[in-house]
Amino acid sequence: MKTPIRKSKPMLAIIALLAASVMIPNIPTYAAKGGGRASSNAGNRGLQTVRNATRNNARPDGGDGPLQNINEDWYLEFTPGYINAAGSNLDTFLGATVSIGYKLSLEDRIQLEIGIYSSNNYTGALSYNTNIPIDVDPATGNPITTPATLAGAKNAKATMAPILLSYTYSIRLDSAERWEFRLSPVAGIIAMFDTWNTNATGPYTDVNGAPQTQTEHYSGSDTKEAVALGGGLGITYYFAQRWYADAGYRYLWTAKVGNRLPSNGAPWNGVNAWNGLNAHIYTLTLGWKF
Repeated sequence: MKTPIRKSKPMLAIIALLAASVMIPNIPTYAAKGGGRASSNAGNRGLQTVRNATRNNARPDGGDGPLQNINEDWYLEFTPGYINAAGSNLDTFLGATVSIGYKLSLEDRIQLEIGIYSSNNYTGALSYNTNIPIDVDPATGNPITTPATLAGAKNAKATMAPILLSYTYSIRLDSAERWEFRLSPVAGIIAMFDTWNTNATGPYTDVNGAPQTQTEHYSGSDTKEAVALGGGLGITYYFAQRWYADAGYRYLWTAKVGNRLPSNGAPWNGVNAWNGLNAHIYTLTLGWKF
């Protein structure tokens, strides 16, 4: 029977010290005057490499390679845009949005957008039937009216203020990670501030049978909020460490809102000119990461 070799306490201490130097590279060892310091320095360089790789999010700095990502989680965007609201009387809007966003990962981010867009001036034909008071019934005191048909024009203009929350999923398109394709569902509300007026004239006959002309003019303003849902896509190019540009398209549907005719008797108002938008939005974006 072989007699077990019994390790001495000094030998156990040396083994433990060597194991610790392998498992924890940052702890310097001095078992050998030169070799221990070399092991420590190599371990520190390894940890620094790992930290740099994590910090750069796998995008090392280099001439033609990927741009360095310096751990920017937040970003700001300025986005001029053109809106074609197909089927609406107010069918063209020009303006811009400002966005603040947060990167959840290299592929995922969320952002809040607030914008201001101004519409085209809408002018359309207007025709309606009305009853014109021409006398008072002496027995009842009620007005006596005569029918008339008035024709003219209706005009409207609006300012759109979208307040939207969007999510973006990005797909890298090249090995340098300068180009990406994005998909961005969006939801929120749009506030619409419109002004409008109507002008119409038409003939009628007064109580004596004489021909007369009736002229009516109405004007006003409305403020409404509508729910908005949609989605978009775009191409993004990172041209500097903190800066990027994006060209995109978005479809935005808005729900219809309640719309009563004005109490002053006007036959039409500005809400009719935009209610229920199907908006096609074309954008150019300049972004800054911080």
